[in-house]
Amino acid sequence: MNAKSHDEITALMEAFKAAVKEGKHKDMGWPESAYGVSKAGNVGMTRTIAMEQEKAGKNVFINVCCPGYVKTDMTRGGGAKTPDEGAQTPVMLAIGEFEKKTGDFWQNEKLLKW
Repeated sequence: MNAKSHDEITALMEAFKAAVKEGKHKDMGWPESAYGVSKAGNVGMTRTIAMEQEKAGKNVFINVCCPGYVKTDMTRGGGAKTPDEGAQTPVMLAIGEFEKKTGDFWQNEKLLKW
């Protein structure tokens, strides 16, 4: 996702929604999973907000993370991680001491390329 603004992210999400409504999303190259597309939109929007805050000189760090495949009701108990294990990355970002980074994507307590 190369969108650089709230409007571009919103336009992409609206395009997916319209394509699904018309039953053409697969033909247009969108994945089958609305969950995956929504996660991409979430990460993209987080990045744009973080970059806007940074440009405005705000001393706030906004990141996004994935807890991984956690054993929850949502996964019908099929996850590989316990809820405590899934919470490690979000907790680290909330209270941990790490290099001041913003607009990044984290998983398994590691910075990942997005």
